[in-house]
Amino acid sequence: MPEPITFEEERLELERERNALLQQQNDLLKQQNSLFSRIGATLGKMNTIAEFLSLAIINKTVCRFVYPLDAYSTFNWDEFGATIHKADRSGPAVVIWRGETYLRRNFEKNGKDIWYSRLIGTTEGGKHIYDVLVKFSESYGKVRSLPDEVKEAAGITA
Repeated sequence: MPEPITFEEERLELERERNALLQQQNDLLKQQNSLFSRIGATLGKMNTIAEFLSLAIINKTVCRFVYPLDAYSTFNWDEFGATIHKADRSGPAVVIWRGETYLRRNFEKNGKDIWYSRLIGTTEGGKHIYDVLVKFSESYGKVRSLPDEVKEAAGITA
């Protein structure tokens, strides 16, 4: 029959178990801190990417469709898949396309171009981000000739 353990031996054994558990807890906390650090670094990279994409959107607004300016007055919005929600003497002022509302816009600095866009966000710097649905442009179809070296590289002989 095994000898009964003393109170002191039992206390020492419990203390060893406690110390082992504390060591395991410390190891887990170190792993957790390491993971949090990696998550923080990843979030930092993602913020950088998001800011880059945001700037790319702002600096390079993509227009879905472009037509010549003279097509504006006779444009068939039904065929385009849009409905005119509101019109004035200048034509459609508000159109709805695929459930989204687009407003007619024209600014002097953009020449005679007319476009329909909607605000989709604002950057942290307060700059607006627009989704441009359609643009009627006076410069539609105007292109420059290719430089001779480009024509030569592309094999264009004319």
